[in-house]
Parts: sequence; C-alpha cells; structure tokens
Amino acid sequence: IYKKQGKHKQREINLLKAIELDELESMYHIELAELYLEYNEEEKCLHNYKKAYELDPETPEVILDYAQALHHFEHTDLAIKKLEAHLSKEDDDYRFFYRLASYLYCIGLVDKAEYLLHEALTLRADEYPLLYAFAPFTEHMENVTNIIDLYLHKSND
Repeated sequence: IYKKQGKHKQREINLLKAIELDELESMYHIELAELYLEYNEEEKCLHNYKKAYELDPETPEVILDYAQALHHFEHTDLAIKKLEAHLSKEDDDYRFFYRLASYLYCIGLVDKAEYLLHEALTLRADEYPLLYAFAPFTEHMENVTNIIDLYLHKSND
C-alpha cells in the first residue's frame, strides 16, 4: 500500500521490520533494494540485492534485478559477470541473452553483443524490445535493426 501511495519512509520502515522478523525472506530484501534504487541510494540498494542473491541465487528474477541495479550504478562489468555465471543454467531464458547483449553494447563489445543478440532472437525474436529497454541507443544502430529484421522475417515465414 505504501508503495502505491508513494510513502517512501513508511515503506522503508515496514520493510526493515519485515526483514527483522524474517531476514531469510529474499523478497523483503528485493523490495527494499527496489526502494533504494528508486531513490538512487547505491550502497543500500546493492547491499539488499546482494543479500537477496545470497538467499536465492537460482531465481532468474533475482539475478536479473541484481544485474540491473549493478548496471544502473555503472558497475556494468560486474553485472555482465553475474549474468554470464548463470547463463549455462539459464540457457533457455531469452531474458539473460537480451540483457547480456544490451550491457555488452553499452560497454562497446559489439561482436560479443551481436553473438548474444542472435542467441536471444533464436529463442524469442518477438522479445527484441528487451534489448532496447536496457540499451536504447541500439534502436538506432543499423546493424542491430538488420539482425532483428532478419529474425522477425524468419519467424513470419
């Protein structure tokens, strides 16, 4: 309720109390991390995502959210390492491939990014907007749009 009402302080107080009552519930840490991300509180945000990750290291959403926070706070190399560490376990989860491709484009590793973009498009071509969500500038890169168009036309045939 406090989240919907935009009551930052009350939300934080209740989440901290929830963690005090059950510190092993990763969702409380994720909610608190999201709150701190909204207010650009890097140390608190990353601390809570790290705790959630330690408690629930196999849940894709935890890994993806943690990586997004790392990227947001300009720790893109670490975000890439976290995602790559789970890629072998999540080799059918297109979200990992799109996310990795977008972060690799952000740091200028175009060849590696394009390889992962191909992998992502092979799994789910219709989800290509995920690339743009995390690397908006790629929408204006001709080579990227050509690759996406190739897969979209394949899936329409």
